[in-house]
Amino acid sequence: MFIRSLPIETVQAVVNDMKKDFHVMVMKAATQAEIEGAESVSYPLRLSLALMENAEKLLLIDSMGQHAAAALGKKAVVCWSGTDPARLGYESHINLTVAKKCPDPFCHRPNSYLFDRDGTLNAWECPYDEVCTEFDAADILKALK
Repeated sequence: MFIRSLPIETVQAVVNDMKKDFHVMVMKAATQAEIEGAESVSYPLRLSLALMENAEKLLLIDSMGQHAAAALGKKAVVCWSGTDPARLGYESHINLTVAKKCPDPFCHRPNSYLFDRDGTLNAWECPYDEVCTEFDAADILKALK
């Protein structure tokens, strides 16, 4: 099932570099894996938004966080997988995709803006083994700096 998350190895590589100069926090569900060298954040929305508002740098995926960053007037680096930043993104963000790796990088929501379901209301599944999530940590770090 399509989970719109970056591979843990990519996140770990970004954290390994960023923790040299920053206190790194990772917003995640309580059931997701821990990232070594980062503080896990599984707070209620209000507290998470307060942390985002005070963050110096934000790395986000196409999810609630990138919309919240835009609402807060915060610049962010956003990794897009499955959905098109031209439809759901913000010009104030640095929007990254790996379109070259996937035959149809924005296939996730071809007819919908809001739902992670296919036409039969089943959970949408990526037909390309989620290669659209295979971001290069070096590209992310370059965008963050």
